Amino acid sequence: MYSTPIPIQILAAKEAASPAGRAVAIAREHLPVVADVAHAQRAEALLICPAPDEYVGDGFNLVIAARFGKELDEDAVFWRQRALSNAIHAALRVESTVLDFDGPIDGLLKSIAPLLACPYRDEIGRRGNAALPSD
Repeated sequence: MYSTPIPIQILAAKEAASPAGRAVAIAREHLPVVADVAHAQRAEALLICPAPDEYVGDGFNLVIAARFGKELDEDAVFWRQRALSNAIHAALRVESTVLDFDGPIDGLLKSIAPLLACPYRDEIGRRGNAALPSD
């Protein structure tokens, strides 16, 4: 067990039977495994989302927005994102892509809004970014 818990927010999909909905359910059912993987990859926070159609078309069922140390350069973050995606696949057998949680993810959040069981609310807190504006 780790001394510092990692904030993990999992967004529920409307269509639980869809590939993305099943992937979200797997992540939720195996939350301790997800937390262990996140700790091992030195992530500081995770937002786990059902993949929108454009990601599903590329073979991904989950989109994970991960926060890593702000002292890291882009290259280090890129490799940590890849390592986290690979580790999630190895642990859960779910294909995912990993984005920067504190980067420009508003487009992603807007594209998954119709897929969500309830509207997105930032429970983790993004660095230096406003919450997704409401329409």
